[in-house]
Amino acid sequence: PMLADVSDKPLVKKAQHSLQNVPLAGKPIQEGIQNQYDKVLKNLGQGKNGEVISKAEAGKLAHKGAKAYQKQQNKTHEKIFNRLEEDIASLPDTNIEPTEIINFYAKEASKHSKTPKTEAAFKRSEHGKILADILDTYRTNEGTVPYEELMTQLDKIADKTTTYGQIGKKAQGRLKYLEKIIKKDIDRDLGSKLKILSPGAHTNWKQAKKVYSDFTNEDIPKLNEIYKANKNDAVDAFTNILNNSKRGAHKAKIVYEGLDPEDRVEFLNRVNKTLGSNNSGEFSPVLWSNKFKALEPEAQDVLLTPLTKQGKNKVKAIAESISHMKKTLGEANTSKTAYYTALGALGA
Repeated sequence: PMLADVSDKPLVKKAQHSLQNVPLAGKPIQEGIQNQYDKVLKNLGQGKNGEVISKAEAGKLAHKGAKAYQKQQNKTHEKIFNRLEEDIASLPDTNIEPTEIINFYAKEASKHSKTPKTEAAFKRSEHGKILADILDTYRTNEGTVPYEELMTQLDKIADKTTTYGQIGKKAQGRLKYLEKIIKKDIDRDLGSKLKILSPGAHTNWKQAKKVYSDFTNEDIPKLNEIYKANKNDAVDAFTNILNNSKRGAHKAKIVYEGLDPEDRVEFLNRVNKTLGSNNSGEFSPVLWSNKFKALEPEAQDVLLTPLTKQGKNKVKAIAESISHMKKTLGEANTSKTAYYTALGALGA
């Protein structure tokens, strides 16, 4: 690291930044910064410094990766659900007794029947309309509701609770609760019928339930966040993924898995460049390591995806040691002269 990396004094940092742009005198500093960045990228398994894409381009890759990931998942789900539909088609009866749904409807109707206004509001609500639809079928279908209709209602709920700008959080909460109620009735009746049909049919049913739940509750909300950010600005789509949270890490993983190998390198290269760049755009391995250490473990793992287990452990160990290195070098440097070397640990 150079003196500006290990010093906490603004004057030292300002001096290096000024010298960097001076002909001849600035060349060693420029080469040092370049060398630092190249060493970091080499150990992270990334591309060349001169080929770093912009944040806007990275945002476009984020959108591209999300779309490809969704397409991949749809193909995987199609195989599972095609078999499930075949099993369901083999059943002599797919009607569901909506015991839980009717009980829930009775409680909601009673709760909102205090005044004409509350009753009207319930009927207009998203969950009230779905309950009313199910109740109509229940009355005309001799106390049962076809599985297919309940799945249609679940699809409606998924659309409303995983897409932005349609309904508020409270309304979404009521719909998600209704979703659990509907699934209870389906699980009880259809699950037992598939179990009688064959052990394989019941196993596939359980697998399909988990896949459907994971995709609608975990993946789709993150995909929509990426798509929403991309509509505003491609840079937003990139920075949206970099937020330090498990949710951000999940979005980064979705993007990474959807991209081809070359685009993966471009995308993660931009991430590392952003993490290690100061406000002036200069790269510092110390800044990179500090920001890397501050990330959630899930985000760290995504950032180090291209590396082997040994390589990941090496980079994490280096990041842990750089803070100590900064303190030690800062205390040891009393001459106040600018110096630079490649970060030996990263280059080893």
